[in-house]
Amino acid sequence: MLFTISSNGETDHAKFSNYFNDSIIIKPNSFICLISGSVVEDLNNTIVTIPANTSMTLRFDPLNQFTAVINVLETTYSIREFKDRLNTVFAGLQIHIKNAFICRVRTVDDKLELAFNFYNKLSTDRGDTILSWILPTNPGQLAYEPQQALNYCTLSNSTLTFDHGYVNPPTTNAHNNCMLIQWTSSPGGQNNATPFEAQPNYVIGGGTFGLGMVRAANRESFQLYGDAPNPTQFTYLDRINHHQFTINQCPDTVASDAGEVHHFTIGPSNCANGVLFDDAPMNGYFSYQHRKLDMKFKGDGILDIDVLNKNTGALEQAHTGRFAIGNMYRIGLFQNTNATATVETAYMPIVIQYDYQGQVYWWPGSVQNTGGTYGTALTWNTKNTKYNPGINFMYKNAARDHNASILSNDYVSTPTNLGADNTYMGCWGGNGFQNDTRGNNLVGRFRDNGLNEAIQVINGVYNNNAAYYIQQLPVFKRVDTTTPEPNTPNSSKKNIYAMTINNTMLQTKGVSCFSCLFFAMNDSAVVTLPNSAIMTEVGGRNTLNITQGAVVQIGLTQTLAYDIEVFDDAGTGHQFTLTDIASGARVNIGYNTWYQLCYFDNGSGTFNVELVDIVNENRFTRTGGVGVLGSGRLRNPMTIAGSDSTMTLNPASDYFFGHVCQFRFFQQPRYAGTTVATWDEVRTALVNGYSRFGTDPLMVGAPVETQLVNETASDKYYCMPDVNTTETNSPFFWCEGFKDANAQGYGQFSDILMIQNVKLQYNTRDRLVQDTAITDYGVGLTGIEQLHTAIAFEDYDAGNERAIEEVLDFQTVAGPDTPYFDEPAEVSNVALEDEVFNVEITNLPHRSLNGKNHSYDKTIYQLPVETTSKEIQGVKITEHTSEQKVWIPLNNAGDIPISKLDIQISKEDGTKADNLQEDTHLVLQIEQRGDII
Repeated sequence: MLFTISSNGETDHAKFSNYFNDSIIIKPNSFICLISGSVVEDLNNTIVTIPANTSMTLRFDPLNQFTAVINVLETTYSIREFKDRLNTVFAGLQIHIKNAFICRVRTVDDKLELAFNFYNKLSTDRGDTILSWILPTNPGQLAYEPQQALNYCTLSNSTLTFDHGYVNPPTTNAHNNCMLIQWTSSPGGQNNATPFEAQPNYVIGGGTFGLGMVRAANRESFQLYGDAPNPTQFTYLDRINHHQFTINQCPDTVASDAGEVHHFTIGPSNCANGVLFDDAPMNGYFSYQHRKLDMKFKGDGILDIDVLNKNTGALEQAHTGRFAIGNMYRIGLFQNTNATATVETAYMPIVIQYDYQGQVYWWPGSVQNTGGTYGTALTWNTKNTKYNPGINFMYKNAARDHNASILSNDYVSTPTNLGADNTYMGCWGGNGFQNDTRGNNLVGRFRDNGLNEAIQVINGVYNNNAAYYIQQLPVFKRVDTTTPEPNTPNSSKKNIYAMTINNTMLQTKGVSCFSCLFFAMNDSAVVTLPNSAIMTEVGGRNTLNITQGAVVQIGLTQTLAYDIEVFDDAGTGHQFTLTDIASGARVNIGYNTWYQLCYFDNGSGTFNVELVDIVNENRFTRTGGVGVLGSGRLRNPMTIAGSDSTMTLNPASDYFFGHVCQFRFFQQPRYAGTTVATWDEVRTALVNGYSRFGTDPLMVGAPVETQLVNETASDKYYCMPDVNTTETNSPFFWCEGFKDANAQGYGQFSDILMIQNVKLQYNTRDRLVQDTAITDYGVGLTGIEQLHTAIAFEDYDAGNERAIEEVLDFQTVAGPDTPYFDEPAEVSNVALEDEVFNVEITNLPHRSLNGKNHSYDKTIYQLPVETTSKEIQGVKITEHTSEQKVWIPLNNAGDIPISKLDIQISKEDGTKADNLQEDTHLVLQIEQRGDII
């Protein structure tokens, strides 16, 4: 009788049963034999023998390499076991921030191979990446948003002390995005220094990290790193490893003193007992001459950048040029494509500038509403109406993973609408990244003198040119139509927007410019002359006598002898008429027309004003050319559509009726030869933007990006990070002789991001790698000669004993299925663990002797795997037909009734075979002795 046996439909293809519908009787003295059989074997059953003390090194970049020993003793693994061993040794460890290693088995073109992969463990462009690795217990600040918690790493330690005449004043808003360095000054000049460290410290892989203020085992905290090779233009800086800050102030806003300098420096430092600095990369200390990088913001408006030349051992100037207030700077490193064996020169610094053309504040004035379209709940000073925040460009970028565009939602922690098009914009004026906290935080808000009147909002487009910038605008009012021009403040509907910028106003001590759009409405029926013809667009405060009043007022319809009045910092008004540039005639400023007003000066009193009729694209300028402010500077802006934040001034001319929006404030340092023409480029961009919808970056708050330092000669500069050296490289802000006591409020630096650069902790980094492993750029495996003898790497570099991918696309998708390093090693040509399979029928009474394990089992035949198999699509198929029947006695003296046959495919040692796939097939024959002979 023939039996056809199959494992199809079973869960285990090496041990299964086939049942019969009817009971079968096996006659006495019967024998069994195998006619044919086939099994399908998973090639993971392939084995590999790894010599004793074989190691493998993961290279995340030339200075971050992690080495581990795979096995101490010579060990034979199946391919699956070897894959599991590698993942146990490497993938389970927190050895490298954000990136991970995994080994997987796969089949390509019918060949079995091991895949060695690096991948991003967490998705990029998310604040939780750094938090979950560095500060997992820190909930962050304010609304517990990632960007705010991220910057918790930045801290100025005011407990550290200096000698050599330096003071270490406390910084403002430490641990959040509003951090501000506010140095003290003195008439004779005060030296200041601000070092950084992390609080709290954090732990990775058992190692404790701070910001490396002492020479300890965490000094790689300030290793910086870039993604692209020198001199290729960069695409990304590493998402974590760069320093960043904004320059808020010129060291000397009056005298153009190039000897007064504010520094950002990276260099060696030592802090004795964590309290007293006895060495630092600052003037007066030994390490001053060992600065790796020194950015010098000078009182004449010039930025000089010095970098330490490794060949001469001296600092040399790598860049010089002007800087603008509000510029952001990033300091990172490019990988050197031709590094020598000296580890300290494996990288060189890069400095990138993001230039906002001096724009430090922008208030669009548009409205976002909730609870329906302009419902009855839209009242002043309530949460039901959300006004688009003013953008303080001093606090704009203290977060990683963004592309330096204000309209990118990477800039915001909770998106706030720009307008009807639902695009995004940045920070609340003066308070960095925040949620909608207008009810509790009165930084930048609408006011209406306490009358709580429903807001009138215009959701219309007045022209086709500036429509993008003037949608959904509130109407400012200045009188109660039932009781016009009262003398008591509370009886008038005085509506303003009050700004609060650091010290409650925008400073005009430097070279200043501001622009706004306005649309005046006629209220002459209830306001009498001359007040009906005068309106205030911008108000502010004097610093000379601390009084408030108008900054600029307009005269409408040629009713007065002047068209515009500008007030200086002493409160003195300067009146003049406007002339049409094309015709030379005096301008008639009318109602119900959109105008752009632009004021600009040279920082020492010389100024001019330009008015632009947006719809008709007409430009008007001050009659007689430039003027001179008596006090030498403009009154400091702090309110929109009103003269004062207290709302106590009268008469109606101190306020506005209509729309005022798109208020922008600019500031530049003074330098030799500064004139009002300094602002020509900004003025042109604004005119084109509002009149013709120009695409200049400043119209959307985007910076102009420039590489200031990016040396193309290999090995010219020292590498800022240290790998196996005795020097810590720490960042410092410091100054020589700060004298300008009046230049307070902005501080010197803000938007500070000094995040720790932890890739591999110091005690787990391989600091003794061979020279060939350090050279070149890229990621991969190094020092794999011994491993390569056991498995063949496809891209193996025999001369350097490594497999490195040198040019990689930045992988934005997280997870092992999207690796950014993928190195195959072929294993299908190594030994197989099983050369034969035993076919056992376990529910019959026969017995066979297994010489391998010296015991009896139920084998009826051995399938000779190696001689009868073929490989296809990652599996090995063994098919065998017996050339001669081998009959095995069942040793049954009587009948055997059976309803099933139990089958097991075993290894030589009698244990059940592993890794068999579907399609185990057998053909058996059972006959009585008399029928065989």
